[in-house]
Amino acid sequence: MAPTTVGIGKLNQKKYFTREYGLNEKAQRNDIVSLRRTVPEGTGSKGSNWKVVVKRVIGLENERVWNVRKREWVDVPEGHVFVMGDNRKISKDSRNYGPVKTELIRRKVICQYKPFKMCLKDRVNDDSKIVQAKRT
Repeated sequence: MAPTTVGIGKLNQKKYFTREYGLNEKAQRNDIVSLRRTVPEGTGSKGSNWKVVVKRVIGLENERVWNVRKREWVDVPEGHVFVMGDNRKISKDSRNYGPVKTELIRRKVICQYKPFKMCLKDRVNDDSKIVQAKRT
């Protein structure tokens, strides 16, 4: 999630305040979330087929997001979100593996406390041109 979290470390290094997502809670645009993502068998956490990643929610269900890597619009289905890392050049995110089921979201990053004054707002990317309401 660099540059937003550059030099800050990972969620498990206790430099963030996080909270679990509630059962009826919906992800909001620009939320920074930790979620489970499937990976090839044996390459994830402790040899499992999943790992935890931290990404920013860009597109919500029933929206369209421009995938610059595939040069196409992606419709985000109901019960899913489109997530991207803030370091767009190298991030592996929904542009690679598609929209993510909201049930895979585990935690939301509320704020960071080392350094305390560092903002979690995305100061680099303007997403206003890549997200639009889905036409019905």
